[in-house]
Amino acid sequence: ALRDGSSEVQGWDSAWAIPEVYSEIVSAIQGRWKDKQGALYIVQGLQVHVTAATSGTTESATAFLSEADSRVYWLGRWALGAEGVAHSRRKGELCWTACEDSLKDMVWKWYD
Repeated sequence: ALRDGSSEVQGWDSAWAIPEVYSEIVSAIQGRWKDKQGALYIVQGLQVHVTAATSGTTESATAFLSEADSRVYWLGRWALGAEGVAHSRRKGELCWTACEDSLKDMVWKWYD
């Protein structure tokens, strides 16, 4: 039995004790993706690590996905819903829909 004050009881206050739970859409897009320009996207939870090679140099950044209205948003400018996730399972592609007329839709291909 656990006793108050023991390290076992105190351990439940640590972040590792309760795993984060994500929406079905966010859970479905976890992993490595690549776009047609060769940028690599590693999705871990709502965090996305991006690595791009341009002009012989490699650049990287971290960005975050957001969720609203049963959709996931990339940089607040492209959206992905349940239909996009269903497509990704069939085709190995994420088809992000542009939220603004001035932008084009974006496709990430499964990379693992």
